[in-house]
Amino acid sequence: MTISDSSWDNPTAALLISGKGLTPRIVTQTLGIVPSSALLVTNRSRFQPDERVWAVRITTTPDQGFDSALDELIDLMADKLRDLQRLSQAGLTVQIDLSGRVATRAHGFLSPRSLSRVAALAIPLSFTVGTPLSERSEDSWDWLPAADGTHRAPVQGQV
Repeated sequence: MTISDSSWDNPTAALLISGKGLTPRIVTQTLGIVPSSALLVTNRSRFQPDERVWAVRITTTPDQGFDSALDELIDLMADKLRDLQRLSQAGLTVQIDLSGRVATRAHGFLSPRSLSRVAALAIPLSFTVGTPLSERSEDSWDWLPAADGTHRAPVQGQV
């Protein structure tokens, strides 16, 4: 992944398995992978209340980016696809999540090769982005066009 001058901190690729019927010990035994975390979800999380989450997270440095984290995660999962399918068929949600913290207006590029590797797994991919809190409340609206209309091209014949 190439990143802008304002780089992503803690680029992370995670295998997330969640569900109300999830038993972390069974997921660990099924996959033969020790999780980075296994927990009961709180009301403030993006998962449904009362769900449990089992996760393996690979975090790289900003210069390595998401491609490196995804490569390591996919290599870890490569021979576990049938087991992941069984967990999904048992009613658990299986997904890959990319996350990190980034400054306003920074952007990145995820390589087609990495996206192809994820697509070949047939596992949903999600993105979770954290941003530092702004001192100015209007910063969260920076993506909007200017209020004075200067973003519009002048219409021919109008002054």
